[in-house]
Amino acid sequence: MTQQQMFQALQSAPKPRYQPYHLRLTTSQEKDLGMKRPRKPGGIAVHPIVAFAMKEYFNRLPLTAYDWGKDLGRMKTLKLEPRGRKEGTDTVYICPPSEYFPPEPYYYDLYDWSIIGKMTGLRTLVIEHIYVDDFSFLRYCRNVRRLSLYGTNFSDCRLLLEMPNLKEADLHLCPLEHEEILAALSISCRR
Repeated sequence: MTQQQMFQALQSAPKPRYQPYHLRLTTSQEKDLGMKRPRKPGGIAVHPIVAFAMKEYFNRLPLTAYDWGKDLGRMKTLKLEPRGRKEGTDTVYICPPSEYFPPEPYYYDLYDWSIIGKMTGLRTLVIEHIYVDDFSFLRYCRNVRRLSLYGTNFSDCRLLLEMPNLKEADLHLCPLEHEEILAALSISCRR
């Protein structure tokens, strides 16, 4: 087989299919974090893995609601990837960010990612190999310049139109829809 034939065979090979991991906590961890408590109207949901990333970024978790709001605006880089995955499954049991729940109006929610949209200073957002229930928070990430959603379930490229400062995107191994929008955007994109 010639080098050109090998190159053509590699190009025509189907894109590998990747199943992102569903993040979970144990039942006792959910109870400790107050996830089963009734929610007050106007509360702000915090995904535990986002809180864990904040703890790593600042070397602490915020203590008061004021500190939470301030720290959310100060984050420049958010990198989320599963840790401690179990081989042979699509579920990862993550470490809780702390033993306590955050101050009101904040509360932990394992299926709500909207807190990322409140990170107004965010420049780099990396979410890799994670199943995200709803990517609509991306429309509020107006200052993000570098985005990586490698190996996630991200599909609707139209959300990228609402990110005016986006310069670079990694959407490899994502089940993309409306890919024609990527051609219209002036960004460097890996798919």
